[in-house]
Amino acid sequence: MIAEEQDRTVSRLRQELGTVDVRSRSDHLDRVLRQVHGRRREQRQQRLQMLAAMAVVVLAVAGAFVVMWRTADGPDQVETASVLDWPVRGDRAGDQDLLSRAEAAWRGSARGPGGPVRAVYAGTSPNRAASFLVVALVSPGTAGRDRVAFVTTPVSVTGKPDARRLLVRSVTTVDATQRGIGFLAAHAAGGDEPISGGATIGVAIAAPGAAEIEVRTSLLDDQADTPEIEPGVLWPVFETGVGAWNSGMTVTSGGRPASFRLAAGVDDARTEPVALRTVDSTLRAIGDDVRPGDLIATPEGVLGVVRDATGTVDTRLTAIGQVGLVRLAISTVPGRFVDGPGGTTLFEATGPGEFTSGNRVLLVGRDRPELSFNVARLSRSGGLWQAERVVDPLRTSAVMRIENP
Repeated sequence: MIAEEQDRTVSRLRQELGTVDVRSRSDHLDRVLRQVHGRRREQRQQRLQMLAAMAVVVLAVAGAFVVMWRTADGPDQVETASVLDWPVRGDRAGDQDLLSRAEAAWRGSARGPGGPVRAVYAGTSPNRAASFLVVALVSPGTAGRDRVAFVTTPVSVTGKPDARRLLVRSVTTVDATQRGIGFLAAHAAGGDEPISGGATIGVAIAAPGAAEIEVRTSLLDDQADTPEIEPGVLWPVFETGVGAWNSGMTVTSGGRPASFRLAAGVDDARTEPVALRTVDSTLRAIGDDVRPGDLIATPEGVLGVVRDATGTVDTRLTAIGQVGLVRLAISTVPGRFVDGPGGTTLFEATGPGEFTSGNRVLLVGRDRPELSFNVARLSRSGGLWQAERVVDPLRTSAVMRIENP
């Protein structure tokens, strides 16, 4: 074991790793902790050097929970191969019977593939309290977009998922050269053992050669990192309310981070990728099955609501507020958006409670309370509470539509 047992991060990692089933050599935990300790020493030296140079670097992570993996050594590698060409990885990659049954499960589902299928990942979650086995399958699509399915076992809360039982947990489409794939399922599937307190489960898989992958949600104000368990693969477990509609993944290759959306579970509100285009000074959402009433969002928050069959996006906060319930994130004070002076938008509380500048304003589904989105932050000006949007419609990535919010 390493010497500095009082290091708070090391102590926390020991406690957390005690609940994780790490399938590796017996000395793997020691090597991980030594690696973390060494990295922290390097980081302290780097901070001293930066202070000496009078340079300050701020990593803005407020309002996000982060699950992160990065390579320990070596240069970043740029991976641009199609997801169809990824090698199959995971501790169950050699289980041909499992891969065949997973393909059969996808083909027999309502959203089955129409072409050839191959696996790019097969493995088991190390989280014993929410354990499941997953097979990630890919199939060629059209217009540069390929299909991806995640076939899993039911969730086990004792760390013993039953590989004999398989179900389709999530299906989506991705860009052919996307550098990461993954899903978050907010609703339990048939056969899942109930997770204490409820939870959103998922997996995120980076392209081969990626230097770093992280999964984050804008719904939470705290952040935490997880130690490396399996290179390039994360198994996020979030509290109820987190889903593909308010979360995303970032994959870094060649020193260049890129953000991608996560797929929703088959029983969740359907999310699909869209592109934003400005046509004759009008913002439009371009994608499959875009319909009036759909919300347009990024993992950071809501951009607007689709107004008509042409995909016109209404970005006014007052229009967004009509789609669901408006309330503050922490205190849950209910309210509404109203037009203010000089083209501003104000937040008016419709119930009791305290709030302050910087509070996040959420949009919550009227009939689907698990759908929660950041919309704005409050600021005080001239005795009024102004609502300042959290997402700039002209500077976005990983844009999606959420059906029937």
